[in-house]
Amino acid sequence: MNHDFKDFIESNTKVPAGVYSDTLKYADLSLNRTTLLTKFYLTNLLGALLTLTICPQYGIGPLGSETGFIQSIMNLGPVWCGLFCSVVFFTGGNLLAFICLSRIERKWISSHESSVLTPYIAILFSIGMVARKVFSGHIHHDVFSYYASWLVGAIFFCLIFNKVVSRIHLLKKSSQAT
Repeated sequence: MNHDFKDFIESNTKVPAGVYSDTLKYADLSLNRTTLLTKFYLTNLLGALLTLTICPQYGIGPLGSETGFIQSIMNLGPVWCGLFCSVVFFTGGNLLAFICLSRIERKWISSHESSVLTPYIAILFSIGMVARKVFSGHIHHDVFSYYASWLVGAIFFCLIFNKVVSRIHLLKKSSQAT
């Protein structure tokens, strides 16, 4: 990759200024990714934590009453509850993160999706399992199928979310080119 980048920099071929600038920014992100990953993880975590305001699991959400919407999801069983909870949690996180990232940063995250998202999901899953023992709320489905569906739902949702963001980016780019 370093040889290709060096060839690109030293090339006499006229490259549009926007492409040249974007390529340099992308290469810089690849070489110095700590700042981007910190920004991505912190904004994603903040967005995800905001979703907990509707979650009865930790005792802070208003929608967990006996007749609430979340109660009807929980009544579907642990698998559906785990899938729903993980999708809501990561929707908030991913949306806030991708709103706060620049176009080039979003492209970099999307192109490195599993290597960026998998550790994040695993860490949040582990923290959530510890937090459920600490907070006053309670988990309604404390069974393996809940945890497995939560983890599988989180991974698949985040991968699909990133694919959608990549497609939107490509559609915008192709519409601007025409």
